[in-house]
Amino acid sequence: MKQLVWLVLLIIINGSLSSAHHEYREVAEECVEYLKICPSRLEQYLSFVFPEDRDTMCFIRCVASKFQVWSDKDGLNWSLLEARLGPSVQEHTDDCVCRKLERVDPYDHCPRAYYACRCLRDYLPKIFHFHGHRFPKHEHAMHEHRCHKCSGECKHGCSRFHSHEPKGPGCHSCSNSFKPLTITEMMHKLVGCAKKCKLHSLNLCDRSTDPVVDTPEFECTVYCAGICTGVYSEQKGILMDNLYAQLGQCETRESFDYRLELCYSRNAQPEGTSPQSVVYKQYLKCLRGDYERFFSSHREEMLLFPGVAKYCH
Repeated sequence: MKQLVWLVLLIIINGSLSSAHHEYREVAEECVEYLKICPSRLEQYLSFVFPEDRDTMCFIRCVASKFQVWSDKDGLNWSLLEARLGPSVQEHTDDCVCRKLERVDPYDHCPRAYYACRCLRDYLPKIFHFHGHRFPKHEHAMHEHRCHKCSGECKHGCSRFHSHEPKGPGCHSCSNSFKPLTITEMMHKLVGCAKKCKLHSLNLCDRSTDPVVDTPEFECTVYCAGICTGVYSEQKGILMDNLYAQLGQCETRESFDYRLELCYSRNAQPEGTSPQSVVYKQYLKCLRGDYERFFSSHREEMLLFPGVAKYCH
């Protein structure tokens, strides 16, 4: 009789664990599909291996939101976590979370969720395998910050840039398919955006004059160029992997990321700022020196670009 009781308990426990694991798999599959992450990465995530890249950061944000342990507004749901993991979990991990989030753009929610959950990495299997309530399938707590409308001054419509947004890596390979642009390719994108945004003059050649001008047309051009050159996505925000491939050849990746994360944090824009203004006032401000080095090192080639004379006054 005692053996029978233990057998029944074992079956119940195994059934509960199997159901919980199935729920995590279902959530993970939904997030991979929604974020257009290469499906072959799913098994990696199901094994709780989470590399430090943009796709994985947004995946963690998606899963954590669906399990109600993270919200973009309030951060980690400590009351729910303590109910699942014990009353001392916040005491043990709060300092780690604060240190991590101090270095992250407060409006870039994917890395915020990722680094916060990274402090709980030893608990993640228990958190995500927990068989509890989650959002219905049609509700998506991970709605990315998209450009629904341009600022009042930029009258070209965000949809005009969508067709130029770089495609994600194909599903045959999960490696980053981005290839750094040559100066000719960069100039082609930049001049094309200047035309779309009706930027009629831009001093690219005179080193004694600041080419950065605070006008709606210039802001629109910078935003368009970020998308067209593959370093910014309306869905995912700034693409650090692509930026480093384009601009970071003379710097270690750790140094590049740390330097820019600090600058992004210092220049974070108020909530509700248009995406165009965020790219111009936050990201360009931090990346200007890197781009100036890039253009200066290819100045002779740049001056040979057809039509560049219009932007050299």
